[in-house]
Amino acid sequence: MVYNFCNQQLDASLDTSKTISIIKKSHLPLFNHLDRKKSILQVLNSLPDTADAIHMPFLIEKNSINAATNVRNQNEAWSLSIQFPFTPQNANVLQVLNTYNNTEVVALIHKTNSAKLYGTSLQPLLFTFEEINSPVPQSLKGFSISITGRTYGSPLYFTNQEITENPIVQGLAFPLSGPL
Repeated sequence: MVYNFCNQQLDASLDTSKTISIIKKSHLPLFNHLDRKKSILQVLNSLPDTADAIHMPFLIEKNSINAATNVRNQNEAWSLSIQFPFTPQNANVLQVLNTYNNTEVVALIHKTNSAKLYGTSLQPLLFTFEEINSPVPQSLKGFSISITGRTYGSPLYFTNQEITENPIVQGLAFPLSGPL
């Protein structure tokens, strides 16, 4: 079979990353990439508002999201890496980030026209962070956040219509988002 693809570089066709929802593995039921998409959507859309999660906007053109395949012993695995800065540097943000540091998480990246789920509760990713400091007044100061890991399945793609108005998934139920 021959597939005929066409690159479109119009603003309407660019699906840029806008925000990320980071959910602690410990607050998710067991699921992996082999589960039906409908079952995974049900997990995401039914998260209680007591779930431990962070919702963060991306700084424009400052994030790096990579998903690459590797083959070892005839098995395909995906190396996943999400890195981005978050500003400002303050005690409230640091306190929350410390509770996530070296914790297994699942990341849902919201794009303009879609969303992608990185990691599962059975194959979570590792959340780490470090401070960004500089003596230069105009340079970025805050935190560099890194979410990395290996999974046996590719990131899962969802349309915006599939993701409901769940406050955790949409990032509306986070008490620290206002004063930060």
